[in-house]
Amino acid sequence: MRRILFFLAITLSCSFNSGSIDYHTDFLTLTIDEKGSVTKLAARADGTNYLAESEPAPLMSVRVDGAIKVPVSARTGEDRSILLLGYENGVQARIRVDEKPSHIAFELLSLSDPEKIELVIWGPYPTVLDKTIGETVGVVQGESFALGIQALNPKTLGGYPWNENDCMPQIDIFDQDDYSDLSEKGKRYVLYRVEAAKPEDHGSSLQAYCRNRNKERIIENWG
Repeated sequence: MRRILFFLAITLSCSFNSGSIDYHTDFLTLTIDEKGSVTKLAARADGTNYLAESEPAPLMSVRVDGAIKVPVSARTGEDRSILLLGYENGVQARIRVDEKPSHIAFELLSLSDPEKIELVIWGPYPTVLDKTIGETVGVVQGESFALGIQALNPKTLGGYPWNENDCMPQIDIFDQDDYSDLSEKGKRYVLYRVEAAKPEDHGSSLQAYCRNRNKERIIENWG
């Protein structure tokens, strides 16, 4: 099995070059286009792209006033380890990218308007891998390749912000035809939760998110 790709996400602006940007591990090429979307998760050995290319794959989205905003631009400067994402609402995100032999780490360094941001979402990153899906550990596998996502700080949660209380649906998602249906009513409960990895019609997806904890929130939890 190939090495696992890891992403780093945390919550907390130079001349830049535009165009597609490639980042590498010993086994993987990750490509980000000029609009801030991932366009390739390819094995370096044979060039196979394991990204589900028919699906959207924003590197990092932000939520403002309850609306999720995907990036519309991505640029890097002479120091290619710093990536700048731009959003239609004028928000800019500054991200450090650290290329390692075994993984790529993304760290959100700053946001131009942090008080506006309710949360940030890494992904979802759609893949065609579907042989084994580790929902909680965030690893998806095919016949000869695996991809994974791992939060590297306690602020970041593997999963998607389905609920404001950050509790993920605890259901057997395979016991239905529509994998996007995460309602719990009438579903068989399981010991694991749908989190960092999730089955999809195209294969699987990987995702993580981090809330802005600078403001007090009052939310409903367990009634």
